[in-house]
Amino acid sequence: MKFSLKLAILVSAMALLSNTAMAEIVSSAQISQTGWRLVDLDANDGITPGISFFNANSSYHTVIGDYRTGEIFSDYQTAVNADPVSSALAHLNSGASSRFENGVLSTTGKINDSAWITSSQARDEWFVLTPHTRLEYFGVASGSANNDGRDMPPGDAYQRMFTIVTASVTPNGRQSDTGADGDPFNHYYGSVGVRKAAGNFALNDNFLLNYVNNGNTDLIGKVELTTYVFGSTYVPAVPEPETYAMMLGGIAVLGALARRRKM
Repeated sequence: MKFSLKLAILVSAMALLSNTAMAEIVSSAQISQTGWRLVDLDANDGITPGISFFNANSSYHTVIGDYRTGEIFSDYQTAVNADPVSSALAHLNSGASSRFENGVLSTTGKINDSAWITSSQARDEWFVLTPHTRLEYFGVASGSANNDGRDMPPGDAYQRMFTIVTASVTPNGRQSDTGADGDPFNHYYGSVGVRKAAGNFALNDNFLLNYVNNGNTDLIGKVELTTYVFGSTYVPAVPEPETYAMMLGGIAVLGALARRRKM
């Protein structure tokens, strides 16, 4: 009797753990069609507008975490003046990747399990800008987050996906948006996300960053482009009708065996 009871409990527990419902969430971020043009602010100064770029660096970071086992998988890559370079991870039904190829920065993420992911990549490039010159740096930022709505989680379970794209042109590579070293007018930020609700959410923006060198000497600055994806879905084990039927059947069998032994 004791063995039968333990077996029934084990079978029921395995059934509960194997019936975790999942929804698929997919997200992507991209910066493309980037370019620049120069405007001469003083046609009488004898200076021909010019810009030179140097020290282009890329970094890629992808992480997947498994809620059930606590395992974390990660990959980090860096490169200098490299095209293409990429980072990608896959675990069970989840995956994330980031890459820079043919001038396009992009990240993607997909979750169809109890997991979380982060994937990002950054492209930084320094420049020297001539005096009395305005730099106009432009590009297209796009992103999406989609929840297919299958098996929506109950109660306190959650699922969400966020896509973020940023672009900035900063003096001396400073990233502060306030104070003497900051320049909030040369920063673009776009974000799109979905939390629980089914559907597709997207952004597609043209951005234009203006940086002006009004001084009489060359200015050193930095262009920074970043795409980022974060996603998380966790659904606790929920018994389905077949599981309940199996449990009730097991209880009935145990009851019958108990009655026979008493007789």
